Amino acid sequence: MLLPCILDIQKSKNSIELFPIDADGTERCWRWNAETFMKKKDKYIEVIIKNGNIDLYVKERESDNKGERAKSIWHKPKYASVGGTSALKSIFETSNKIFDFPKSVDLLLDVIRVTSNPNSIILDFFAGSGTTGHATLELNKVGGKRRFILCTNNENNICRDVTYERIKRVIKKEKYEASLKYYKIDYIPISDKLYYEYADELLEHIRELVELENGINFLGNDKIAIVLADEELDDFFKNIKKNKNCRKLYRAHNVLVSGAQAQKLKSERIKVNVIPDYYYGEMEI
Repeated sequence: MLLPCILDIQKSKNSIELFPIDADGTERCWRWNAETFMKKKDKYIEVIIKNGNIDLYVKERESDNKGERAKSIWHKPKYASVGGTSALKSIFETSNKIFDFPKSVDLLLDVIRVTSNPNSIILDFFAGSGTTGHATLELNKVGGKRRFILCTNNENNICRDVTYERIKRVIKKEKYEASLKYYKIDYIPISDKLYYEYADELLEHIRELVELENGINFLGNDKIAIVLADEELDDFFKNIKKNKNCRKLYRAHNVLVSGAQAQKLKSERIKVNVIPDYYYGEMEI
């Protein structure tokens, strides 16, 4: 690992000033100050001079008094990235490299096991190949209802072709009890419309937001339903026989239920969940 640092605090005939500039001219900053470097340089720093260029490297770890290299905290072979690479090739049924240095499922299993509880929501904001989601699903097999949110960009189609595809494949292959949702976000310019026009546009995605927050899927699931307008509520009751398997109804906060409708829901053993007000908060400009 390249470590730019200062070779000598004292300026003298036998010392030079070394600036943190890459070979391509990119300016960097020092990781250590001069005093820290002088204390650690003999044990930790390796200097390589080649063709007039000076490269400074941090030694992986310091040797102990017996001359043996100290073990890393991640010393278990199953934690190595080579395991993550092999697992990814197996999932995609190919011998080609799918992703650079994917993390090991075993590593994430242990991390999530000791840092979460059975009902935690696991967030990985730099999801990469999706190992965090895979490990969460695997951990739930032995107990728990953890959910995960994976975020990544789609550079080189990573999200679409690797992250999402991996989770979809392992759910099917390992028969995990899970559903999977894929969302794409974008910036909305706020200079050419009034705020309530944006609010109306965002409300079109209430269904997706409810699915995301509750870890559910309305599509193809006859045990849950959602109504966002009075007309949708009327249609629900008109087709109550078709909704005989429904056990939970998500209702927009501004959709009112009559006394007769409330009694019908109770007799059909349908629980009503009111969508929280914060879904409909006014947009500020």
